[in-house]
Amino acid sequence: MPSETNGILVLPEDGRDIEEQLANPNPQPLDNEFNESDSDPSFGGPELETLAATTTLTTVNRYRDNEAVPGTRITLGSITVTTNNFGNASLNIGLADGTYELSATAPDVSDAPVVPGFPSNPGKSRIWRVFRGAVKFLGGKIVAAEPDEFIQISGNRLRIGLLPAWLRAPLSKDRPGPVDMIVVHHTAGSMPGDLGEFLSGNRVSIHYLVSPSGDVLKLVEDSKVASHAGVSHWQGKDGMNATSIGIEMSHSVGEYPDRQVEAVIELIKAIQTAFPHIPPNRVIAHSDIGICDPAYPASCTPPAPKRLGRKSTDPGSAFKWELVEQLGLGFQLATGDVKPEMYGSYFVVEPNGKLRTGDNDGAHRFGGKILPSVKGAVRELQTDLQTIGYFCPPDGDYGKVTAMALQMFQQHIFSGTRRTGSGQSGDGRLDKTSAEMIKRVLGEVTPLTS
Repeated sequence: MPSETNGILVLPEDGRDIEEQLANPNPQPLDNEFNESDSDPSFGGPELETLAATTTLTTVNRYRDNEAVPGTRITLGSITVTTNNFGNASLNIGLADGTYELSATAPDVSDAPVVPGFPSNPGKSRIWRVFRGAVKFLGGKIVAAEPDEFIQISGNRLRIGLLPAWLRAPLSKDRPGPVDMIVVHHTAGSMPGDLGEFLSGNRVSIHYLVSPSGDVLKLVEDSKVASHAGVSHWQGKDGMNATSIGIEMSHSVGEYPDRQVEAVIELIKAIQTAFPHIPPNRVIAHSDIGICDPAYPASCTPPAPKRLGRKSTDPGSAFKWELVEQLGLGFQLATGDVKPEMYGSYFVVEPNGKLRTGDNDGAHRFGGKILPSVKGAVRELQTDLQTIGYFCPPDGDYGKVTAMALQMFQQHIFSGTRRTGSGQSGDGRLDKTSAEMIKRVLGEVTPLTS
């Protein structure tokens, strides 16, 4: 929902850095620069339906079906036609009964993988994959087509969804420094709406968008800044857009399709190969870095305090971070024994206890109890979370800031096969298992002896 900060109407979904938001608090989306096939005055009238031998062919963006693809060369059997500015073409030659090979080649096509360095000519507005399929005619009519998930049949009209590989997003700018971070997101939406938003030039953009079926679309060059992280913090610095590459999964709720996750993992591998100096602990989730800050637009509701949680569940515990870890990236878990004296020996005193909101080092309140023998447990937790990278200033008081930082860590580390429960992992309380995981991420273990 919109909120108002210092008289400025803002949206919490704004992916721009603070400076951009303050400079232009209410950007206007761009008009669509592409024609819609249904607005073609030369096609679609009832007189066309009376011509039994006429077949109408239309090419559109597979994930944005109101966007026509003009200049597409379509070959059906031995006949070739080219779509007009509205993505439409017609065949006025009757075809004998049978199944015919179909191909559709847009003016700019590529079969190169969608990775860093692609496309070779980013000045193009669109670059497509070649479409191949088949169409069956019977009695002069289209009766079947494949792949049927990308071809729509209506009478003797064939609507072909072309797969885009590159779609140049308008909201980007030059990088001020080298790439040193990868941020994984999910949209909480669906491909048509997600793609429309990223191409609107409004408040968000992304380098890579991965569909549920595993298609990878690129919208911003790796050398450019995309507006995907918004108000953010990691390892002591604010504003993660400048040096990060963003990967967005088009996904609503529930489990991630295997093909989508596999595509994201392969993409992370390719980005790491292209930018080998990205540190492992800087391949993270949007939830790890998304900050609420009442001093700036795009803060959370309620507006205080400054804390993590703005992007909780993005991408959430359903994402299999262990697959990223297998690449040597993300949080690396050291093997060995964790010292039982961790966190002021709290878990020695209370093995099944949980540090929680309201605990305080000065009052010796830990797990809701007064425990004089436990010392500095809260500050140690805050320092550890801050060392990993989370926003968690160490003050010895276990408040909302600490609870949200821990909950974001729990959502990340207890993900995939390590997930706890059926939903999101973690409640912002520190149990022994979470404590040991923090120490393993920090490498604070006694190595196992063989």
